Amino acid sequence: MASLPAVSAAPRTSDVVDAVRRGAPSKAAGSRGAPTLLEHLFASLALAALCAGAASADRVHVRAPALATWLETLAAFGTGCLLNGVLAATAWAAAFSPAGARRTATWWLLAACGFLLSLPYAMPYRLGISASAHALISFIGAWKTFDVLAGTRPAAVVSNGWKAFAMFLVSPVEYKTDPHVPGGIDAAQPLEWLRQLAQTCSSYAGLALAASMSGLLSNESPRRFGGVAAWRFGGVDFRGPLALYTEVWTIYLFLNLFTGTFSTMLAAAGFSPQLMFDSPLLRSTSVSDFWSRRWNLLIHGLFRRTVFRPLIRLSVPIWVAGLAAFAVSGAFHEYAFALQQPELRKSLGRCFVFFVVQAPIVSAERAARSRIPVPWPLSRSGVACTACWTAVLLPFAPLFMHPLKASGVFAQIYTLVPRLQFD
Repeated sequence: MASLPAVSAAPRTSDVVDAVRRGAPSKAAGSRGAPTLLEHLFASLALAALCAGAASADRVHVRAPALATWLETLAAFGTGCLLNGVLAATAWAAAFSPAGARRTATWWLLAACGFLLSLPYAMPYRLGISASAHALISFIGAWKTFDVLAGTRPAAVVSNGWKAFAMFLVSPVEYKTDPHVPGGIDAAQPLEWLRQLAQTCSSYAGLALAASMSGLLSNESPRRFGGVAAWRFGGVDFRGPLALYTEVWTIYLFLNLFTGTFSTMLAAAGFSPQLMFDSPLLRSTSVSDFWSRRWNLLIHGLFRRTVFRPLIRLSVPIWVAGLAAFAVSGAFHEYAFALQQPELRKSLGRCFVFFVVQAPIVSAERAARSRIPVPWPLSRSGVACTACWTAVLLPFAPLFMHPLKASGVFAQIYTLVPRLQFD
């Protein structure tokens, strides 16, 4: 998802709290940073809730993953990557074509991008998750092709031969470049692929936990776990907000599973993968910190160098450039989530609105930070900052979730993992 990069030279309050709380941002490679104490605590609380639900249910059984869902989803990912490989070969040939034919080759390349972007809509996918997965891979591949044509891609992409170039376009996850060597690429550390695989397995286990929690909180699950009163506090039923928060974790863990798989393959191929997520749900200390330093750093980096920075160089105001980056991200998700919608008119535009709304929130946060003293406990506690930004953003989450629910993507994600069912 796009983000508004920090440009102020003054230290941010979130940076100060972040430094006190845990030091500098993680430089570890891979799809995400190491689990934090809060992540372990959240997992323990979820396990305790599941145990309590199991103790009060008449019967508990384990639902096995659906093989058919796995096969179709993997086929969608594989098809998208294979076609991006063809796109990479076409782009490589165009780059080395004679000067007179290069313009024509560029137009053919753009036409190929348009064809690949339309292809997910023509594929006979049975599941919304498969169609969206193919669309996501195709969009990233096409946008990276524009990145190459515009000259905004890292220099190392075109200066290290065909393998590095192909990996850049085929894999959604990007590899690290060496900042000390112009055009250099960081090589994977020994056994780095094994560490990436362990993180991916951790994400899979977390997704299974989220699937079980969703079943416990859903309207269809029995209410023997202390009745409705178990989820009430101060006369308020918290099942709805808890279910929504569980869905947010589901998206995060599924994306971790997806990007972690590509990080593992990059490391196995000898490339050091970039960090994709840095504990965004429990370590972010502000909305801008969430979008610019922690959530989906692949899309953040891609839209920052292809949308935000070019607009800044054209002397466009910072807030306009940030709004444009968020708008492109919204269009990206509209494209991917429009597939397999039973009633498109009910979902169309919701994701776009969700992302466009983020720009004024980030701008307002930065304006307030420069004019208003940060109140206690936000000035002292990173946990309080995380709770605050979660309270600000969570009410907007249904805009993002609606197309996923309407197309049954959440239910399909849950069939990818073993999960508890309470009767």
